[in-house]
Amino acid sequence: MPKHREFHDYYVGVELGGTLIRSGVFSPDMDCLGEAKISAKTYRGETAIIHRLARCARDAVDEADLSFSQVRALGVASIGAVDPVNGRAWLSPGPQPLRLPLKSALEESLGVPVAVEESGNAATLASHLLEFDVRPKRLLGIFVGYGASVGLVEAGEICRPQGSNAAWSHRVIDPQGPPCFCGQAGCLDVLSSRRGIIQRLKSAVSAGATTCLVASPLKDLAEIRNGDLRRALKRGDPLARAVMEEAAVNIGRAVAQLSASLTPESVVLGGGIVEALTEPLLELIGKSVRESEPHRATTGPEIVVSQLGDSAAVAGAAILARRLTQPDRA
Repeated sequence: MPKHREFHDYYVGVELGGTLIRSGVFSPDMDCLGEAKISAKTYRGETAIIHRLARCARDAVDEADLSFSQVRALGVASIGAVDPVNGRAWLSPGPQPLRLPLKSALEESLGVPVAVEESGNAATLASHLLEFDVRPKRLLGIFVGYGASVGLVEAGEICRPQGSNAAWSHRVIDPQGPPCFCGQAGCLDVLSSRRGIIQRLKSAVSAGATTCLVASPLKDLAEIRNGDLRRALKRGDPLARAVMEEAAVNIGRAVAQLSASLTPESVVLGGGIVEALTEPLLELIGKSVRESEPHRATTGPEIVVSQLGDSAAVAGAAILARRLTQPDRA
């Protein structure tokens, strides 16, 4: 048995996303020892989501050949509006919002202390500590997957807007843009996220456009994943390229707007949509930033792409779990 299995000092991070739940179990030094993922199935309601979060956490621990009795704490990074103090989250996957008592329910189910945070904050925290080694004092993170999430970390601590991070992840980029479930039109989420991209693909196909994404074995455009979009880009699919170019430009505009108001030293980009972009489209983000803020073209923040991939929010949640038992540690 590997030596690390003898200790009782492990931390689990779980991310609740729009379509997937991901988890990982980490050593105190944040080495990932086991991972798991399952579908979120948010349409099943609050109780089912809590059960699936607990299941995914246990699966990661099992993958690492550990017992859950060796886990000291758990962190949850969630989409939606999050109250980290009371450990609650509000999701809007359908007509009726879901109210999730994540902290209390998971502490009762798993028997360990639980920290809850918005996914953008968790992902940015992980990047700040694990990728940047806290070098930029103030780091802005924009993570775009099924939805968009934004975080801001300064000196290793999460900074919060008034209200919730929705003030940033639903920042209006184009007032003439399509409507979002948040009640606004043309916000970052609806213009850059996968759910927004899917809506634009549906509209274009309904209007007569063709795409290899429809010709694929997928039952419905709603089932498109980030990998499907990247493969379509590599095949030169015109519609996929058009919608992804639009997403890249709007991510750049968001970087410019949020950097102007939040003044970070560096900006980290991540999430499945960013990973799906080909190199020319990543360059388009930088071009969009410069065109949006031409007077700051040479003085703006450094922009980098996170290398943590799908693990960013999971790792950030584990860091927050570690802080529950080691508050003096970064």
